[in-house]
Amino acid sequence: MKFLDQSFEYLVHGMFNPSNEEFDEHDYDSKEYKNLEHKREYFNLMLNELGAVGWEVVSMWDDPRKDKKIAPLVGREKITKFLFKRSSRSKHYRTGFGANIIAINELAKQQAEANHIN
Repeated sequence: MKFLDQSFEYLVHGMFNPSNEEFDEHDYDSKEYKNLEHKREYFNLMLNELGAVGWEVVSMWDDPRKDKKIAPLVGREKITKFLFKRSSRSKHYRTGFGANIIAINELAKQQAEANHIN
């Protein structure tokens, strides 16, 4: 899509962001609680990384998951979906997704463990 001599590319990406209610359902030192902390760190780091590589959030919505294969992986049947756009004025335009999911996941795991008060 062109607008004022610039083009845009769009991306839809879904991420699980645990709610405070989900944290309240588990004991602070439980494995489930620590897993939710990891998912929240991943969510925040991924949003920051996508912003750093030129993606701008245009819209977000909750996507109720009906697929039973996915639901156990995320804990709940709800994923937040984002619509991102990136302008041709960005130096990262047409360079692909631009985020190293594996590295972000590892960093999120390390930060969640470091931030968990024992």
